[in-house]
Amino acid sequence: MKRLLCVCVILLCLVGTSSADGLVLQATGGACTPAYGTEYHVSANAALPSVSDTNATTGFTTIGLITWASETGSPQLGTYHIHGVANADTERFYYDMTGLGLTAGNLYRMTFYWRHDGTGGDWRCGLSSISSAMTGNNVFGTVTSANTTYAQIDRFFYYQPDNASYLIFQENSATDDGGVFLDNFSITAVTTPCFGSEINTTANAISIGNEANATTGWTNTGSTFASTSSGTPANGTYHLLSEANTTPTAGARASFDLSSLSLSNSTRYVMYFSIKHVGTGDVWSVGLNNDGGTSGTSEEINIDNTETTHRIVGWEFIYDSTLMRYLVINEDGAANTGGVYLDALSIKTIVSR
Repeated sequence: MKRLLCVCVILLCLVGTSSADGLVLQATGGACTPAYGTEYHVSANAALPSVSDTNATTGFTTIGLITWASETGSPQLGTYHIHGVANADTERFYYDMTGLGLTAGNLYRMTFYWRHDGTGGDWRCGLSSISSAMTGNNVFGTVTSANTTYAQIDRFFYYQPDNASYLIFQENSATDDGGVFLDNFSITAVTTPCFGSEINTTANAISIGNEANATTGWTNTGSTFASTSSGTPANGTYHLLSEANTTPTAGARASFDLSSLSLSNSTRYVMYFSIKHVGTGDVWSVGLNNDGGTSGTSEEINIDNTETTHRIVGWEFIYDSTLMRYLVINEDGAANTGGVYLDALSIKTIVSR
């Protein structure tokens, strides 16, 4: 399992400390300086993160849109910005990250500025597993016709070419029109993050620093669920197995109540974990929802039966106990079969960007 390397910093004679997974860096007393790698978004276009932008839309692909152009006016940075206007529901434009040389399982920072053009319906943006729709997605935000001032989106994400490969901007209302401006778009590796200490210290099979042969904190419905050492754990001796193959049941799932970790509403956290499919049966998903059941999830990733090696997946999320209280592993396919192994669950506060 590939891990990011962190460099300890000393600020004002405060000695930096790191967590058990080697990712977190926060100096004693709270001082911390984040660091980022080189810029990956170097396409010569109007949204380049430089005052030397270009009068072009290079690097983006459109689906529909009555207007798609590099324009002057009042960009957030430089001389140009990109303007897209929809003419029907779900029309969109997207940026494909698969050719940028990002490393699966590594942590990256994505930032950009966007605003509504003031006319028509809502738009939303986020990461998606496919370019045809925002599916298996991590939604960053929504703008309405009232949001005509540039605002920054700033998110960390663990790159996965099959679950977080497209940045999509999509018309998202029954009005079926409206438009957005995009500018100052950046993707960089997080080389020295500033996170708090490990929050997930529950003694169970997926705890990084407090591993135990247990399923403590989890609730299971309709599937085999166990702490096991078989199947090659990603970290330590044990990992969790959730499987519906032996007794196929609709809605098979397991959930973990994040409120047990005393997370704070409106606070930004980074979560990651290792996951793999058992290799037979249907697709499973992992995401956050409000009830621990089969209701819709946010920041969702999908795992199919070809993914039989543990890999790191994760995202940044803003905790809301009414919307994303539970981490849920859910059987998604009509066959009600298959299963996943889960390991090394980490949750940390973002201290500084």
